[in-house]
Amino acid sequence: MKKLTTMFPLAALVLQAWAQTSESESLSTNPFQKENWRVAAFSCPRGCSASTRNFLGSMVGKPVVLGEDKFEAPFVERCEGKIRFVLRRTPAQAVIDELNQGAASGHSRMKPEDLNLGHGENTSAVALCRTESGEASYQRLLLIDSHRVLVLFEEQSVLELR
Repeated sequence: MKKLTTMFPLAALVLQAWAQTSESESLSTNPFQKENWRVAAFSCPRGCSASTRNFLGSMVGKPVVLGEDKFEAPFVERCEGKIRFVLRRTPAQAVIDELNQGAASGHSRMKPEDLNLGHGENTSAVALCRTESGEASYQRLLLIDSHRVLVLFEEQSVLELR
């Protein structure tokens, strides 16, 4: 599977813009309650191709390491630099609106319930990879809480880490 930035250059630009505009809103603490996670499940709220569904299914049970400057996962290429998370508190509906904005026409609109986001504010983030040549979008974390992390993947699929 190719990286999100390779397959969806527009999505990469949106992630970069989101990270840059939210700098002033960013949270300063490490949001992860633990470092070692596992891919517990995946979902395709808008539907996924068979190849994406098969790939995501093969990721269930695989370890993921998240920390203040770490994002190590089998479903993304390794960052050859340093990871930086740009965090912000966001209403659940704002996260869903962001996903709906990138949806192809004809798809039904998602709701917070589709990802079990609730209706309050959530911590979300963009992971950026900083190398000698600059900083680039790496991954979008839709939700970070004490017991789960939701990671946006290709075709607007979502990996749930626990």
